[in-house]
Amino acid sequence: MQLNRSTEVKRQDPRPSDQGSPKAEPALQKVIAALRKELSECGDMLVLLDRQQKLILTRRPEALIENAESMNTRIETLAAARSMRQRASRELAEALGQPAFSSFGHLLCLAPSEDQPLLKALVGAINSILYHCQQRLLENKLLLGPPPLELITSRTQGRSVLFGCN
Repeated sequence: MQLNRSTEVKRQDPRPSDQGSPKAEPALQKVIAALRKELSECGDMLVLLDRQQKLILTRRPEALIENAESMNTRIETLAAARSMRQRASRELAEALGQPAFSSFGHLLCLAPSEDQPLLKALVGAINSILYHCQQRLLENKLLLGPPPLELITSRTQGRSVLFGCN
């Protein structure tokens, strides 16, 4: 059987028909706002980690304690921003008629093509900053070195924890 070249095969668009619906647009804007917030919080965490490294190198233990307190607060704020983004992603999935826990990559493909570059850029920036945070955290840990023996002993109430001894 030979196919006629003039016959066109209609391909279904994998995106739901309600993609541009009024219901999906507010959900998409909520995701964009949540990604921007998460990006801001990640950037603030990197600043604190950079500051921590400077404090380690200049041997300022009092300032390091203050920095650690700021970092603990920032970790909570970052977790809240991530939770907000995850909630917004579930709402977007629902608005697009997808399962609530669809991957963000899947939802990104379903977003209007004009919004995809912004979404990709935000996700890429967040991932890049998180990578730099992990690197800085590792560097800071190495710079700090192992805790002094006195600290280990005081935290274990006099028991030796070196080499698994009791």
